[in-house]
Amino acid sequence: EFRRVLFRSAEFVNLIRNAKYIFTDSFHGSVFSMLYKKQFSIFNRYSNDSVSSKNSRIDSFCETYGLNDRRFS
Repeated sequence: EFRRVLFRSAEFVNLIRNAKYIFTDSFHGSVFSMLYKKQFSIFNRYSNDSVSSKNSRIDSFCETYGLNDRRFS
């Protein structure tokens, strides 16, 4: 079971900075994970055909930085 937890910006960044491994569906979680040189995996929050999908930002990020092997759908 998953539950959504909301954090302030500084708390969010500190969680990533202090984590050993990150599983994220967030563009910003992905970026900060890379910046802090963390091991991380990215999964899709929405299906690609969903009107709410933000996957294209993460797709572009992964393509640009050669991180497609970290994507899971």
